[in-house]
Amino acid sequence: GPAMRDHVAALSLEERDAVLEGVRSFVMQSGQSPAQLDGTAKICLSVGYRIDNMTVALGSGLLLTALGQEAYGELMGHHLNEGFGTTRRPDLALAWYDAAVTALDNGAEPVFAPGNTGRNALIRKAAFRSPGAKARTETVQPASSLPTFALE
Repeated sequence: GPAMRDHVAALSLEERDAVLEGVRSFVMQSGQSPAQLDGTAKICLSVGYRIDNMTVALGSGLLLTALGQEAYGELMGHHLNEGFGTTRRPDLALAWYDAAVTALDNGAEPVFAPGNTGRNALIRKAAFRSPGAKARTETVQPASSLPTFALE
């Protein structure tokens, strides 16, 4: 977690390529082999989600993606899209989704629901609207009055 904190923070601020460049630099300076980092990142990914520590989970996902396992980029897409462990940035999420689904389309091994052949198409449909699709807008209705409670 602490070693990847700055890279996780960069997710909310920088484009995908810039974030991965920073993570790859971290990998090169870590003194650990890619295989060792891969194994550690997979364990930490599981632990990070289990203990609800998004810095650990996202840092692990970033490491795995930077090590060439592009399908893990889907995680960053989901987190950025929804704002879990990051600032909500759907605009930055798109590049992460695109790289992950493209990698899967090109034969990368799926890491989530590997037996579900329609999952990639579903992610693509959910993340990318067709041209001309109307954006969903949410309006907040102002309260007409404050609630009142009778106490007897």
